[in-house]
Amino acid sequence: MNPSLDLPVSAVYGHGIAPELPGDAEAIDALLDAGFPGDRHARAIYRLRQGSPVPALSLVARDGDGVASSIRFWRVSLGTETLQDPALSEGVLLGPLAVAPHLQGRGYGRALVAEGLRRADAIGAAWCLVSGPADYYGPFGFRPARPLGVTPPGDLGSNAWLIRPLGEYAMPVLTEPCPVLPRRLVRSAIESGTKVVSIDMNQAA
Repeated sequence: MNPSLDLPVSAVYGHGIAPELPGDAEAIDALLDAGFPGDRHARAIYRLRQGSPVPALSLVARDGDGVASSIRFWRVSLGTETLQDPALSEGVLLGPLAVAPHLQGRGYGRALVAEGLRRADAIGAAWCLVSGPADYYGPFGFRPARPLGVTPPGDLGSNAWLIRPLGEYAMPVLTEPCPVLPRRLVRSAIESGTKVVSIDMNQAA
C-alpha cells in the first residue's frame, strides 16, 4: 500500500472529507465546468460514465461552507469472458476530479484521491482506472493500462490511461486487448443473453 493513502487528511489540511450531498450538485457542476472548459460531456472518457456514480465513492472536501473539491468513481467492467475469476472483470473508473481554481496546489485533489482509493479498496472492485497525468497518479500506485491489454474508450488526448489494483486483488492477466465498458451495458448484455465481447461501444456514446 502506498503510504500516501494513509495520510490523515483532515488533520493535515484542516478540511474534512465527506460524502457528496444532493445539495452539492450545483457547486460540483461549477467546479467541473471551470476545470474542463468546453463540452466536457463530449470527451471520450464520458462514454464510460453512464448512470450514476458510486455513492460511497462520491466525495467532496469543503472550504468553510463551500465545496473546495470533488471526486467521483463509476462502475465499469472488462469486456471479456475469458477470465478464470469473474470478479477480476469488475472495477471502477476514477473521475472526474476537480478543485476550485483558487485552491489548486494546496493538496485538495491528492487528498480526495487518497481517500477515494482507501474507500474503493473496501467495495469489492478488483481494480481502478483513471485517465490523467502519470506523474500525478503514479504515486498512488497507478501504472499504464495499455501494456496490460486494457484499452481505452477512444482518444484520450494527452492523458495517460492508468490502472491500479484494489484490495487484495492482483491485476487480471489478459491474453488479448480488452476494452472497458460501462457496467450497466455488461449487465444488460448478460441479462439478454448477448456475448459481452459483442457489445458495441457506440451504445455508450
